[in-house]
Amino acid sequence: MNNERESYFYVHGRQFGGAPITIDIRVEMTDGPNAGPILFDAIRGTKLALKREIGGALESISAYGFKKPPKPTTMYRAERWVEEFLLNKRRL
Repeated sequence: MNNERESYFYVHGRQFGGAPITIDIRVEMTDGPNAGPILFDAIRGTKLALKREIGGALESISAYGFKKPPKPTTMYRAERWVEEFLLNKRRL
């Protein structure tokens, strides 16, 4: 797969008068730049953990930013965990 990503999206629906419509979208991109914002968030979360003197695996940050976190969860829950971690309502 290298540093390239190709994604396909299909949208099926109905338009005026109930006629069916299908939209096919193909997206090609270089994958590297997409990782930047997530890595910045992970670094900021790690820096905050160091400031709070928290050690070990950061479950919330790992679940949000990485493919194989120590405690897998849904993206929705991972976002909530990060928010709670940033507000100091969650330790890991």
